[in-house]
Amino acid sequence: LRVLCADFNYSCHTVRITLDRDVKGNPASFTGYVLPAAGTQTRDFHALIRSMEDIILEIDYHKVFRNVWAKNDAELFLPREQFLNKTVDEVFGANGILFNQILDEVIRTGEPREFIYPGLYQFSHKWYRAKARPLSADALLEGEPSLVMIIQEYTETQAYSDALEKAKRQLEQGKRLLDTSEQLSLSSGWELDTASGRITMTRQAYHIFGLGEDIAMTLDSFCSFFTGEDQRTLLQAEAMAVSDRRNFDIELRMTAGDG
Repeated sequence: LRVLCADFNYSCHTVRITLDRDVKGNPASFTGYVLPAAGTQTRDFHALIRSMEDIILEIDYHKVFRNVWAKNDAELFLPREQFLNKTVDEVFGANGILFNQILDEVIRTGEPREFIYPGLYQFSHKWYRAKARPLSADALLEGEPSLVMIIQEYTETQAYSDALEKAKRQLEQGKRLLDTSEQLSLSSGWELDTASGRITMTRQAYHIFGLGEDIAMTLDSFCSFFTGEDQRTLLQAEAMAVSDRRNFDIELRMTAGDG
């Protein structure tokens, strides 16, 4: 899809579709609103909204809840009637500051905003994403300025993000330990990607080869540090390792980058 937001008319309704993106910036889902024209029965509109999987809240500019839609009321941490005509602070209590901040920003700028927050239930392990945006005056059932907030469960995406961050920290820690052990043992390591031919070397390897760490290495450039019989020995050992998964332990003479 080449647009971020599009409106079109369908059977006397205005349909608004917005493209949402995931944490990597890739297209993830669409958010759609069906906004009835003046005179359309609100019953149909409410029934349609209730069929959606997300929690949808309509909030006026005084931050008072005017409507609440949820396909499954169990996803609401309070009974539906305890939302209506109550302020954000009255509904969310100490957690109200999270929602007030985003709502104040939407009211001030007129631009959509979103944030991630943990479940409000006690002992809840779920995460949610709240997206708030203003509704234009001609798109409202009551004809008064208000905001719509869509709340989607975000647990799986948050778990993926946490796991990715944990793996990154472990990788960085492992790299620091490897750098330290190599310096103590005067050894080094390198890795060959057989698909691309790219060589990845550790920091100590760059030092031994007399190269800057910004130098990109390939198998060809790596072999250039070896000549004659030593180069042939290395290439033969590499080929056997790839074809037969055979380990090798060889001694070679090399010429460092500084000569």
